[in-house]
Parts: sequence; structure tokens; C-alpha cells
Amino acid sequence: MRIFAAEGITPFACELQDRFPFFVGSEFAPTTEQKARIAPVEHQDLAALTYPDESFDICITNDVFEHLPNLSASIAELRRVLTPRGVLLSTFPFLQNRNESVIKSRLTAKGEIEYLMEAEYHGNPVDPKSGSLVFQIPAWEILDTFQEESWHSTEMVLLSSRKSGLVSRDYPGVFMLVSQR
Repeated sequence: MRIFAAEGITPFACELQDRFPFFVGSEFAPTTEQKARIAPVEHQDLAALTYPDESFDICITNDVFEHLPNLSASIAELRRVLTPRGVLLSTFPFLQNRNESVIKSRLTAKGEIEYLMEAEYHGNPVDPKSGSLVFQIPAWEILDTFQEESWHSTEMVLLSSRKSGLVSRDYPGVFMLVSQR
């Protein structure tokens, strides 16, 4: 089984590396300094992955979607690198009480950041001091985005287990997007 995760230096990525011989993990490290710090882990931009078509059976993104300036392009790229019937597993802050995502910032045509709300940053293992800018908090419309990109099926699943720590501050569990190419 070939597995890709959009994380390569976290404890979760290390666990996958130990368990699956065909695991590939990456981090988003756009600067030379950041690339050197994460070496030998790869730098990958989810909106422009360098892998050939149909490279992976499973793709995993944990708390990444909210940080992507072009979520649709990233969703299309993840579909491209998955095998037919391959599966994407993704967690992210999810607004289950809303149909429309909250857009907090965006990139302009000139590549500059436009803040639509107060800037929000979440933890980033590549840049723990600064964190990662939040571009959007997805809501139910994310399912439409997957449908527009021709995914076979997509659903939001609520996972819950106090024993395994699958709880959150506001909900009895963690929402996970499960999508099949």
C-alpha cells in the first residue's frame, strides 16, 4: 500500500514511516532554510505536487486544508495522485453548523495576502515560531468542492473515542473527511 501524508516530521508521520514501507511524508517548506531544517523530508506544495499520476493508494492531510490559499487546486492534485478508488483521509477545523466556509484571507492576483478578517495562525512543525496562516475554515460546502472535482464519493464522518483521545473542545469527537477517487 502506497501512502502519502502532507506531514513528514510529526509523531504521526514517524509512526506511519515505521509501519508502512511505502510511506511518503512531506512538509510545506518554501524557503531554503526551512528545506534544510526538514531534510531529508521532502518539500511539497499540495497545489502542485511533483508525483506522477496515480502514485498513491491513500493520501492523508491532517489539519492542512485551512492553510491552503487554493484549496480547489490542492483537492484536484490529491485526486490526480491517487489511484482509481484511492482514498483521501483529512481532518481540519470544520464548521458543522454552517453551509458556507469562512474565508479569513486570500491571495491576490499579485500573490499578496489580503486579510478579510483578523489574521489567525495555527501551529506548524516547520515554522513553530510563526505558525501557518489560516486562509479558510471549511464548512459543508467542501463536499460540493469535491463533487466539482469529480471524486467518486465524499463524506464527513464524526469519529469519537475518549479512550483514544478522539474528542475536541466543542464536540464529542473529531470530524474527518473521507473521499474516494
